[in-house]
Amino acid sequence: MIEAKNVSKTYNPGSRKENCVLNNASLSLPDTGMVFIVGKSGIGKSTILNAIGGLISYEGEILYNGKKEDIEKYRRRNIGYIFQSFYLFEE
Repeated sequence: MIEAKNVSKTYNPGSRKENCVLNNASLSLPDTGMVFIVGKSGIGKSTILNAIGGLISYEGEILYNGKKEDIEKYRRRNIGYIFQSFYLFEE
């Protein structure tokens, strides 16, 4: 199980371009099954997944099987990442 607890992410903190994209977000993902995260553009769906996958820094806590782990080792053993994409078909 993966748990994100009170995860926050602010880009450009302390500057005029400061942008808080996550503010104390929490999420629990089960060991098996499929999970869909849906919502409007810009609400932090990709950001929380990037934090869980160890791709960005964040504030808060992410637990893997109930404990903090070295994200690099955990990601290599346990996480597969499929990036968002789109297809353009021309006729």
